[in-house]
Amino acid sequence: MTPKKLEAAQEFARSRNLPVLNNVLIPRTKGFVFLRHSLATSVKAVYDVTNTFVGGVPLLQDALFKGKLRCGTGRSMCWP
Repeated sequence: MTPKKLEAAQEFARSRNLPVLNNVLIPRTKGFVFLRHSLATSVKAVYDVTNTFVGGVPLLQDALFKGKLRCGTGRSMCWP
C-alpha cells in the first residue's frame, strides 16, 4: 500500500459515503478478480474470509475459544 493508493481509496470511499479506512484499500477487487480468473481452470470457487476482532487483537486461544473473533465470508464462482 502506498500513500497515493491510500488517498485514492479514501476518496473513492468518500464519494460513495463509505467508511474512510486507514489500513484497507477500497475497492478491494483488482487482486480478487485476477485470482479468480487465474484459478478458473483448477478450482470451482474462491472463498473470501475477513476476520475482525472485538476489543483489540486477542491471543489466538481467546479468538478461538472465547468468542472474540468475528468472521465474514463470501463465495465467488470461478467461471472464466
